Amino acid sequence: MSPKAPSAVTSDPEVVVLPALLSDVPAIVALHYRAVAQDPLYLALFGKANQDQLASKMQERTEQVFAPGDNRQLLKAVRGGELVGFAQFARPKELFAAKADAEGSSGKRKEHKPSWADGVNIELAVDFFDRMGKRHEAATEPHCYLQMLAVDPAARGIGCGRLLVSRVVEEAEQSGFPVFLDSSNMAESMYRKLGFVEDGDRLWSKDFSFSPMTWRKVSPAPSAT
Repeated sequence: MSPKAPSAVTSDPEVVVLPALLSDVPAIVALHYRAVAQDPLYLALFGKANQDQLASKMQERTEQVFAPGDNRQLLKAVRGGELVGFAQFARPKELFAAKADAEGSSGKRKEHKPSWADGVNIELAVDFFDRMGKRHEAATEPHCYLQMLAVDPAARGIGCGRLLVSRVVEEAEQSGFPVFLDSSNMAESMYRKLGFVEDGDRLWSKDFSFSPMTWRKVSPAPSAT
């Protein structure tokens, strides 16, 4: 039996998922900090960094999502008009390039070399993100990649994360692509409930462990004749 995209349901009917707008970026950056401020990995990488510089650099990177030729997309979860979560994912480059060619655009976004804020643990950051990036780039099949998911601490426990991930899966399912992500130990349970399975060796970097996970729509087995 073919698995379906996870049901997008929260315990709060006022929560809705919408495409994010460029004007949402400052609120997204602020929410991201609230969501990760006490996360052990964030503290190890950025705990001693200049937080104003970090916010400025994240805002610049996030604004690039809205530039022509970018294959990433931002979704926002909203409750009562207030931002309570967001997800950023990359659409398949192959699909996006074909679409860009049809529209007469380049299909390429400007690449930027990493620029670290003052106080970042650069050795750990380079080690961690390089390992994650190389593994992702080594994938041989077109896919969507969930790059970032964050929910405001004040809105946790009502299904905002589930709603956002479900929407990403729906986007991927429409084109027939799997969804890849790297999950921390704390989030694995949620992803498994949404139909993701561990797909490869855990990523170890110093004291941190992330699991590569995949959701894919499996074609039903052919009927016996």
